Amino acid sequence: MAAAPSTSLVLSLSFLVLFSTICVNVEALSARASVNITNILESHQQLTVHCKSKDDDLGFHQLPPLISYAFDFRPNVWISTLFFCSFQWPGSFHYFEIYNQKRDEDLCTLCLWIVGEKGLCLYNSKTLKYDICYTWPSQRILKN
Repeated sequence: MAAAPSTSLVLSLSFLVLFSTICVNVEALSARASVNITNILESHQQLTVHCKSKDDDLGFHQLPPLISYAFDFRPNVWISTLFFCSFQWPGSFHYFEIYNQKRDEDLCTLCLWIVGEKGLCLYNSKTLKYDICYTWPSQRILKN
């Protein structure tokens, strides 16, 4: 008849499993994500980008044609990190959730976006193309 495991062995194994789980979660917390936004407006207009989260306002950035703006951050453990940006060029103004952790955490840690008149597209590392695309919800026209 086999002897029952000792209490100290069970406690040691339980501690080891708990410690391993904590280490994996700490490693996940330290992982950074990046967003890179490139102006590909066919009209060759300058693109004004203004990105924010609940806690951070990243300011306004002027992007000439084919120029990028990038920022990085640590997604949170609650899977609720959200950055949204406004995109403006002469005659147009749009908003978009440029990083939604629930949507994007399995798609990218380096999230490469291109922005055009019809919408924006995310680089797909599986197809090696900018084929995850979103059209602007409305073609809101600004009157000067």
